[in-house]
Parts: sequence; structure tokens; C-alpha cells
Amino acid sequence: MDPMKQESRSGDRYEQLYMDLLSFSLSLHKRNRQRIRIGTVILLLLPVILGVIRWLTGSDKAIFLLIWVLCMFAVSIYLIGVEYLDDSVQKKLKKMTDREEDFGTLLPEHSELSERILDRAIAHRAGRLAGNKEEGEGK
Repeated sequence: MDPMKQESRSGDRYEQLYMDLLSFSLSLHKRNRQRIRIGTVILLLLPVILGVIRWLTGSDKAIFLLIWVLCMFAVSIYLIGVEYLDDSVQKKLKKMTDREEDFGTLLPEHSELSERILDRAIAHRAGRLAGNKEEGEGK
């Protein structure tokens, strides 16, 4: 088998895997936003629902207050968990895409490399000169 064709197939395979991963993370993010929206609505409606139930049954206020507080803690823990998972997935995806951009620049052409070195040297020298001027002003 031709090595170029095999390399092309593996590149297509990795491209497909990346697209699947990206699609999965975007759908997960969309579902997590929906979960957060539902949790927020529950946080807002729970006191009203418990108040109506307490008013209809004429039960003890302390018991409904305890139930309300426990439910609020449970919903808050759920929302924190969903947000944490969503944030960690987004960070991992960002880290992966940043690395992917770096792969293309690992072995730049000779002219690109010399331009980068020159740009860095100029920036470093300008930063050092600016630092010396600031030190002179402070004296």
C-alpha cells in the first residue's frame, strides 16, 4: 500500500475523530445550558410551590422551612456539579485545540524561523530598553 495514501487515511480518520469530539462537546454544552436553565427555574419555583402546599395543608412552618432549605441545597449542588463538568470539558477542548494549532508550527520553514527569532530579539531588546528607562526614572 502506498504510504501517502495510508497517511491520508489516518489523517482523515483523525479529522473525523476530532469532528466527532467537537460535535459531542458542543451538544453536551448545549444540554448543560438547558440543565442549568431548568435548575434555575426550580430554584425560583420551589419556594412558591412549597408555600402553596403549606398554605393548603396548614402544616407546621418549621418542617416546610427545613424541606425548602434541603431542596435548595440539593438543587444548588446539582447546578454546581453541572457547571463544573461543563467548564472542565470546555477547558479540555480549548487545551486540545490550542495544541492542535501548535502542531502546525513545530517545524517551520527556515525563513519563518529566522523571522520569529528576529521578532523576538527585537521585542526582547525593546522590553529591556524600556525596563532600563523605568529603572533610570526611579533613581
